[in-house]
Amino acid sequence: MCLRLAFLQCILFLIVTFSLGQLPVGGFRIYNTTDGLPGSGLNKVYESRDGFLWVSTHSGLFRFDGYRSSPYFSNPQDSTTLSSNSVTDIVEDASENLWVGTFGRGVCRYNKNQKRWYRYEHPTPDSNDFYWVMDLLYDSKQRLWVGTNGRGLLLYDPLNNKFKQFLPNPQKRRDGLVRFEKEVRHIAQDPVNADVLWLACTDGLYKFNVQSKIFH
Repeated sequence: MCLRLAFLQCILFLIVTFSLGQLPVGGFRIYNTTDGLPGSGLNKVYESRDGFLWVSTHSGLFRFDGYRSSPYFSNPQDSTTLSSNSVTDIVEDASENLWVGTFGRGVCRYNKNQKRWYRYEHPTPDSNDFYWVMDLLYDSKQRLWVGTNGRGLLLYDPLNNKFKQFLPNPQKRRDGLVRFEKEVRHIAQDPVNADVLWLACTDGLYKFNVQSKIFH
């Protein structure tokens, strides 16, 4: 009788534990590998205008519709894929192109209509192959800004399909080989003056005037 009671208590415990495991924890519902998403290493979540969630991770980019995820991975043999599986940031432009920054392989642009990626693995010319993008900002004037590790601030020129580089101290190295130099970790547009950007850098806070191209 005692063994039977102990067995029933064990079964009841397992049922309750399993049931609680399916409930939100503290009001949160956890999405992970069972939903097709990585269990760790997530960097950012971005909602595009078509209602999809884009999740950047160190093991690829994932589009999530609330039920299922579609992964996007890098293939070194296919230039129409992501340049790197380590995705640091995501923004969307006025044409609904998706821009992502990567750890070590520059910037990528995703054309949703063509369903293909365009790579900008080395947006500015120098001899260092490693190009770390730390932050992206698509501002109210439809300008794409890129914060980098070691290359300062970049601005995308859509007419020429190139990037312009702005450096707070042009006399120092501009190739990213010196750690923490010209490292733009975050970019924010001033809420009053749209031609002023605030840059969070390793060595302090910078104010950048877009019209004069001067750092303060």
